[in-house]
Amino acid sequence: MTGVLTAGVIATAPIMLAALGGLLSERAGVMAIGLEGYLVVGAFAGLWGAHGYGTVVGVMAAVGAGLLIGALVAWLCVSLRASQVVVGLTVILLAAGATAYANFTIYNAEIVSLAGLPDIAIPGLSELPTIGPALFDQPIFWYFAVLVGLVMILYFRQTTSGLALHATGENPFAAQARGIRVTTVRYAAVLASAVLASLGGAIFTIGQGLQFSPTISAGRGFIALAAIYLGGWRVGPVMAACLLFGLADVAQLWANVLGIGISASILSTAPYVATLVALATLRRRGSMPGALGVPFSREQRAVAQ
Repeated sequence: MTGVLTAGVIATAPIMLAALGGLLSERAGVMAIGLEGYLVVGAFAGLWGAHGYGTVVGVMAAVGAGLLIGALVAWLCVSLRASQVVVGLTVILLAAGATAYANFTIYNAEIVSLAGLPDIAIPGLSELPTIGPALFDQPIFWYFAVLVGLVMILYFRQTTSGLALHATGENPFAAQARGIRVTTVRYAAVLASAVLASLGGAIFTIGQGLQFSPTISAGRGFIALAAIYLGGWRVGPVMAACLLFGLADVAQLWANVLGIGISASILSTAPYVATLVALATLRRRGSMPGALGVPFSREQRAVAQ
């Protein structure tokens, strides 16, 4: 059982980073449909940097790639006020095509993978029965994902900028009237969203040592979106939903532990089935930001007046 929980926690980390990043964007009023694309871009950029220059450079490359694609999305959605749904879907397709081309151009047919990152045990806590090794004897990216979530809780509850971001997503016109720079806040939120999701993608290649492919994220960006919805756009419940989906992601291990003889092909659908079941049955608390997906411009405000 401990091994299953440990694997589930490892599977949770990239989903959680993507979901927390998407939460920032959506709380500011910009839909985060492109999370799947951010994950793929971060996975390739992280592999490229780490393979050639080391882990630190790989992480920096993932951050840089996230900033670039986030800046593109922010420009299209915030400045040009393009359809956020269309932009998100385009980013997903662009990321898959661009990384496939880059992977073939740089590495040709060579199989490139990294060793992954070692586990870091927290003294005392890692010795707790069952949950100790699962939660407190993990690679650094798990602790980073949890730390990001805790920081975001404080950010939304205790800081002026967190309240400003919330106001921007609820009513950008009222936020502007109170002196909040709506465009700036939305740009910052989209950039932070892309960076966090790209780091989530880098976990696949740098942290877990997986071989890159344009489908490496396997729909986890969409699962992260479902976690945001299921969590009611609140940090704590979103993190809990991510853990639920991460545990479903290791259904093969659960089947082995419980002695259930089910085809691996069927078990591979478990996280998506769990997502649908959770969305259909679990009660969602919290509400969608009032201005989510709604473009903002000062001209519209002027016309309304």
